Amino acid sequence: MHFVLTTLLFTLAQVAVYYCSVNHIGVSVLWIVNDTSSTDSSITEKGIVTHGAAEMDSNISIPGVPEFNNTIIFCIASGTVNEGSFFDTKNATLLIQGLLSNVGDLICTT
Repeated sequence: MHFVLTTLLFTLAQVAVYYCSVNHIGVSVLWIVNDTSSTDSSITEKGIVTHGAAEMDSNISIPGVPEFNNTIIFCIASGTVNEGSFFDTKNATLLIQGLLSNVGDLICTT
């Protein structure tokens, strides 16, 4: 059984695309975004789009906006393999390059 989650590096204002695939016809891929199904309206109305959900090959697109920085994305593979149940999960954390960190305790000197 082969199960892969692939991510690409991206920066602010780009779209992050995550790919997940399995190589067994009895297994399909599902996506979870911060503990919520990617097909839930609270996720889709924010611009997150899933292609190929519940299929062997799938991807999810997430807008590169500050709101999604540190988002945890789970790719879940589940189904039946050789008459037994199969379940596996892989995850990634979405980090957006180009976001400035908070600055504290600045001391200005002249």
